Amino acid sequence: MVNYGVVITGACGKVGREMIKGISNCEDMTVVGAV
Repeated sequence: MVNYGVVITGACGKVGREMIKGISNCEDMTVVGAV
């Protein structure tokens, strides 16, 4: 799960920090960020 936090941070940027605690809005963004 920690890996997702890193990916989300790159995908959503500053928003990713808050999403790390509770993945929700950036859940879909994670896939985009990974690609």
